[in-house]
Amino acid sequence: MCGRGLRKYIVSNLANVEKLREEVPAALKCAPKPAKLVLDCIGSDHENAMEDAVKKEAEQVAIAWRKRLISEGGVRNSGEIDAKGLLLLIGGFGIPRLFSDEDVFDLVNLSKSRQFAGFGSKIAASCY
Repeated sequence: MCGRGLRKYIVSNLANVEKLREEVPAALKCAPKPAKLVLDCIGSDHENAMEDAVKKEAEQVAIAWRKRLISEGGVRNSGEIDAKGLLLLIGGFGIPRLFSDEDVFDLVNLSKSRQFAGFGSKIAASCY
């Protein structure tokens, strides 16, 4: 299966999430290059299509947001909504170099979202 085919399959079965949760991981296990399949599926050139000015503006917003959190007691002490919002921003536009691994780890832990469950411990294992 090619990336485009996988994307079509996922889009056509969005109403049946349970089916996708069973079949997509199995398909990835069968793929000779699963990471390449995922990149092809999401369109590995999506980042290149983004205008540099927009990406730069998003970086400046993320840095300003981080500075505000630090001035209010630190990233580790920020609230759940700030954590989720900043994670979505850096997830969509990239993590600025100014952010430490610990900053990202703290944001994930503060997000209190089931979607991020276990992700924080994986980051911790890779950082320390």
